[in-house]
Amino acid sequence: MVGPRHATVGREWTDRDWVWIRTASAVVVAAVYYVAAVLWSSWYADDFLYLQLARWGELSPSWLAVDNYGKDLGLTLAHETEENSLQIALQKSETTDKKGLGYMSAEDIDKNLAVLSQMGLTSITKSTYTNELLDEIYKDGTNLLK
Repeated sequence: MVGPRHATVGREWTDRDWVWIRTASAVVVAAVYYVAAVLWSSWYADDFLYLQLARWGELSPSWLAVDNYGKDLGLTLAHETEENSLQIALQKSETTDKKGLGYMSAEDIDKNLAVLSQMGLTSITKSTYTNELLDEIYKDGTNLLK
């Protein structure tokens, strides 16, 4: 590809010149992005710490939820453990054991509607729920990893 005349050499730019310009530009953009991520974002430091703790075997879900990302929210381990147990009770049932995660029987739907009603969400009704998509997903069984 022949382009404009090279200002300092007095010759036309070659493909090699253009590759050099593109590569140098990409390196500059990557360097600026890296510096911005390190200086102006806490995710980089948190993720690095997360990976190091995982590598050393000292990482726990409570560290992530309570001590790291929820630190400014005043979360406590006891409260988060209780909330997690209550959420598991809503998500896991005999129906999910037989038909797959997310699948809801009529009783499960009633249970969820009762919780939503307690939260003041009364506009959600039984007609909101359907298992049609899950029937399609789990048609070959509940083991999705095979």
